[in-house]
Amino acid sequence: GMGETYRTMKRAADLDDVTYVSDFSLCVKIEDIQFVPSDIEEKAKKSYFDWREAESVYTFKKDKARLEMKPVFKRFTQENTPPSLYNHGFENMDSLGAVYSRSSSHIFGDWNACGK
Repeated sequence: GMGETYRTMKRAADLDDVTYVSDFSLCVKIEDIQFVPSDIEEKAKKSYFDWREAESVYTFKKDKARLEMKPVFKRFTQENTPPSLYNHGFENMDSLGAVYSRSSSHIFGDWNACGK
């Protein structure tokens, strides 16, 4: 699916909002995640739109009772067009998912049919 915005995830984590679940909810400390760009918090404060998840890397640990998933790396990409567009500006981002969305728009006529 489409990546969440940095400011939305950060706000929920800062407010301990248990009704909003994101990768930040899976961490003991957000500082445990390596961010690209490393100064994402500063960039998000200054950007007109926001920064959206582009790629993520996780570790998985399984025992008999449960599966633990922990994010260790997140790359964010700046939203280049208004997120209020019909496609949330997703087609115009710099990520592998956005490439799939652009291709999907041309092939299927729908930016969100990239799972076909």
